[in-house]
Amino acid sequence: MRRLWSMVPLAVVGCGHEYGSRTTWGPDTDMPPIERHPYVDTFVQVGEGEVDVLWVVDDSFSMDDEQEALAEYFPAFYEYIQFSGLEYHIGVVSTDMTAPDRGGRLVEVDGFRYIDNDTPDASTVFEGMALLGTNGSFVERGIDAVYAALETRRDDHNAGFLREASGLHVVVVSDESDFSTDLTADQLGDFLLGLAATRETVTFSSIVPSDTAYVTVTEKVGGIHLPIHGEPWHDVLEQLGIQASGLSQEFVLSERPVPATLDVEVSYRGTLQTFVPGVDWVYVPDRNSVLFLEYVPPPFAEVAISYDVLGAPLE
Repeated sequence: MRRLWSMVPLAVVGCGHEYGSRTTWGPDTDMPPIERHPYVDTFVQVGEGEVDVLWVVDDSFSMDDEQEALAEYFPAFYEYIQFSGLEYHIGVVSTDMTAPDRGGRLVEVDGFRYIDNDTPDASTVFEGMALLGTNGSFVERGIDAVYAALETRRDDHNAGFLREASGLHVVVVSDESDFSTDLTADQLGDFLLGLAATRETVTFSSIVPSDTAYVTVTEKVGGIHLPIHGEPWHDVLEQLGIQASGLSQEFVLSERPVPATLDVEVSYRGTLQTFVPGVDWVYVPDRNSVLFLEYVPPPFAEVAISYDVLGAPLE
């Protein structure tokens, strides 16, 4: 289940095809224009469901700027979740496993232990959760904190956060290595993959230095790894929002196309939008898919991809 970027494929909800008939033409006969009968794959972007997102935030002395950036750019993440049609839970725990109010306990702000669809002014609530301060233990134990949040404290302080069949996305934000003592990276990976047996999606993403145990979990479970001092925070949070919301930029075709005949349209709220090959999207032969380069079809948009089938039989 190894993947560093988790794309959620969407179901083909309607497709049709036609093929032309065979006609024999002599050398002196003018051949009429060939009428195309393209095959069409139709996808509907995302659908309703449940998703639980656990943020694990380092609160040691060097994390002041990173916590502020996470709080400031959270709306870039939340925008995708908020309008996805999902029923969501979003919570935060610390990497500190020693303080009495930490140890895998969800951070509580204004009476909210996690954000859901009914939380008023969710970005402000998350800001209070993310700005943990920098007095936490310098022995960061994020791997242990994930296990405690999702297992040890699942039925007490964190009751109600993790649901039985929801999608689950864990995101660790830390500028240091992990020093967990209860679980190794492989053991946490096995635990999360065990949860995946009953869920459509489980990912573990890490905004951390490249040489940490967190990256090992990402590689084993699947998710996004981004260096904590690399890409702009807005872009980082946006990528994580797309992943957690289940919105896809890639659509796998049901037949092998003649690439030059591919045509891509998106219908959304009564407006039909067309896209330029090589500029807005590319064909990926190895995956037999169309990949949008920057555009993300909004929730419930209809993506129609038409093409001539490579080697289509003549009837």
